[in-house]
Amino acid sequence: MKSWKNACNSTPSLSSINNNTLFKYDPKELNQWFSSLQENSKGVFLILHGLNLKPSKMNSLSHFWSASGYDVLRGTLSGHFGSKDEMKALTKQTWERDVTHLICHAYQLSIKKNIPLYFTGYSLGAAVAIDKIKNSSLKNPFSKMILLAPAIRVKWFAKLTKFLSFFSSRIMIPSDNLPNYRSLNGTSTAAYKALHNIIDSLGPPYENLNIPTQIFIDKNDELISIPGLESMIDTEELSKWSIKFISKSKTTLKKNHDHLIIDPPTLGKDSWKSMLGNMKNFIESPSLEQRH
Repeated sequence: MKSWKNACNSTPSLSSINNNTLFKYDPKELNQWFSSLQENSKGVFLILHGLNLKPSKMNSLSHFWSASGYDVLRGTLSGHFGSKDEMKALTKQTWERDVTHLICHAYQLSIKKNIPLYFTGYSLGAAVAIDKIKNSSLKNPFSKMILLAPAIRVKWFAKLTKFLSFFSSRIMIPSDNLPNYRSLNGTSTAAYKALHNIIDSLGPPYENLNIPTQIFIDKNDELISIPGLESMIDTEELSKWSIKFISKSKTTLKKNHDHLIIDPPTLGKDSWKSMLGNMKNFIESPSLEQRH
């Protein structure tokens, strides 16, 4: 398969992506680098957020990897910079363009420093990256992937939003996400349509996805179909994927969602610390290919 080197030659700068002249962006939600706090970086991480989640809510995870000796690009997908108008204009192709640019920026740094490239995606962020890699002629650029409650297989009632997009792509559906976490007060039907188009495209073959991959998910997740994930993994093509179930410890939030597992307040300090330890062990333990 082709490498990403040539595909990334015309990638726009992060500065130009962050300075969109068509929509008003929130400065706190722009694409952001977190440099390794150790002298010699061990690798580069691309981290992506969920649907109608403030990208900055992935900063806790970004700071963890930065402190652990990794360079981190915390990315922002269109519709999550704080602009309602942009959220209403989304398509699957918009997010495919976004994730391509973000992968390129992370990939180019990993090549420059000659260090591995890793990925962590939550919910939508996981789905967008998986879709790009699976349906691309380019070789999977990541050495390992961590997927948090990936929206690649969803429960039947989560698919109801797909039918609302048949009427109009510009309707905003009120969000039930926590007020301090949601990017906007509502999610556009255009965004739901784009997500469901991604999910519909994620059938076999999975050959390009079969690298060491760890899924973290709460058994009580309201949106993700765990049987769907398990069925997908059970194919021989995803023999290097595995699921690790997590349980939330005591949190300070009065209201919470089991799907939300991205920081200490949503997961609980004890569970957050445990998940970070498991993540670090997964990334820094030699894979089977490296042992032989």
